[in-house]
Amino acid sequence: MKSCPVELKPYEKAHQNRLQEQNMMLFLQGRYAADAIMATIGNSPWFKSKSAPIHKYPKEPYPLFENAPENMTEEEKQREVDKFFAQESARRANWKLLHGRRNHEAEGSQE
Repeated sequence: MKSCPVELKPYEKAHQNRLQEQNMMLFLQGRYAADAIMATIGNSPWFKSKSAPIHKYPKEPYPLFENAPENMTEEEKQREVDKFFAQESARRANWKLLHGRRNHEAEGSQE
């Protein structure tokens, strides 16, 4: 089965999303490692001045998103929900346009 470049775009986008997610996780891992180093070695008298604040390892995980749901107002949450459903509706309409046309073409060629 042959594929044209347009049919491969979703796979390319999915691959880019996986790479971006992996990059985010590695960045977050580095942030936790830096916190661990600062909470141990960074607090030693050889690396810290007496007036510098004491570094502590975070007690809770960092929020994964800038607008974490617990920090959002009800209006912001509702806007995010509305935005999600609008994007999902547009995605479905585009999928139907793209794949519906192909299905009709395939049905016509089989007859």
